[in-house]
Formats: sequence, structure tokens, C-alpha cells
Amino acid sequence: MSKLIFSALLLSLLSFINIYAQDADSSDSQSSAESVNQQSSESSSAAIEIKKPDQAVQNTNKQDQPRQIRNATASQTQPVLNDETRLLAAIDANPKRGDLYNRLITYYYNSGKHKERLKIALKAIQNIGRTAVWCVVVGDENRYLGDFQNALISYQFALMLLPTDPDIYNSIGLTHLKMSNFNQAESAFKAAIFFGVNNPPSDKCVFYNNLAMAVESMHDLQGAYRFYQTAVKFYPSYATAQENVNRVKNLLASSGIQIN
Repeated sequence: MSKLIFSALLLSLLSFINIYAQDADSSDSQSSAESVNQQSSESSSAAIEIKKPDQAVQNTNKQDQPRQIRNATASQTQPVLNDETRLLAAIDANPKRGDLYNRLITYYYNSGKHKERLKIALKAIQNIGRTAVWCVVVGDENRYLGDFQNALISYQFALMLLPTDPDIYNSIGLTHLKMSNFNQAESAFKAAIFFGVNNPPSDKCVFYNNLAMAVESMHDLQGAYRFYQTAVKFYPSYATAQENVNRVKNLLASSGIQIN
């Protein structure tokens, strides 16, 4: 019952954020000509495949991960027990020590061992209990491995513990983007922007770039162009966003729509 109540509250919150974001956007987006939509249908799907939003996000200081995880793992890049075998043995001997799980999770992340990282995070939850960090790790690895439904479930558990964390909403948006649930992705990215008002410019750039990709996937080139521009304004050195601005601007121009 508590899960149903939380889901209902979350849906209401996302609806409010959608209204807020629409009111805050001073520019009215008019639908593009039919020829623009046809071009967008081809280009946006290619953009998602080529640009790979989750990869692009990771390239920007691992913005794909909630800040709690980045902070939690930053100090553990050189753990005292840095050998996988020794860490596993230490966990078996001390199954309630959360720091050992965190060290091994970090080790697997740095080693690119996704299945192992998922397994040890699940073991940590089983032996100690849910934390937002571990729920997000499970969500990230399920998303990487293509298990999108279980990824969303894990992110929802994380939101129960950190209901206003913008990075979790960003991860939810990336998952919906992979599933071609573009409306849900749009809502999640707007939530990330809403709750990330105090985040650094690099974070905001990523959130807006991802939002633009969701909007472009729904064939709204003019709306996508505005969001790509906003991303660049927040972080001009983010090359992917600038490339998207130029690409969409050319698409609009080729259809007779001039953008300043």
C-alpha cells in the first residue's frame, strides 16, 4: 500500500513540475512543419543511438550518478583492501560492514565489472538494508544490462529515501529514454532541473541536454533547439550539447525555419 501511495504522490509531483516548467519557459514552441517532423523522426532516433545520453552524461564528470554516490566513492578510489578476493573474504567474515561493500562496489565500477557490481550491491541490501546509494547502483547496473523495468523499480526505492535528488530523476529519465517512453523521460528530466536548481552548471547542462533529446524524439525540433541552447549556456565547453544545437539548427534551416 505504501508503494502505491508513494507512486501516486510521485506522479502528482511530476505533473506539477511539468506545469511549472511550461510556465517558466518564456518562449512559445509552435509545431514544426510536417517536413520538419519527418526529418526529426529520422534524426532524433539516430541522435539517441549515436549520442547515447547515458554515455554522454558519464563523460561529464559521471553526472549519470547521484551526487551521494560520487561523493561516497571519491574517497575510496584507493581502498585499503583493494584486492577483489580479499574484499570478498572480508565481506564474508563481516557481512554487516557497509564500508567493505562500498569499496568493492567502487572496485567493480573502476574495473567495468557490471554484473559483479550489481551482485554485490544486491548482497549489501540483503545483508544490511536499502540505502539510496545501493539502490541507485542496482538501478544503474540493471539499466546498463538492459533490464529497464528493474532499473526503474530500484530508482523508485532510491527516491523513497531521497525524494528530491535531481540525479536520481536524471537516471530515471535516461531509462525511459532507452525504453522510448519519451513523455515520461521529459517529465523526469524536468524534475531533475526543478530539484537541481542549486546544482553546478555542468549538472544543469546535462539535464537540459537530456531533456532536449527527449523533446526532439517527440519531433518538436524548435523546443529541442531551445533546450540545447540552454544546456550550452550553462556549460559552453560541453561539446555534445553544442553539436546538437548546430545539428538541429541546420535541420530547421533546411525546412525553411530560421532560428536566431
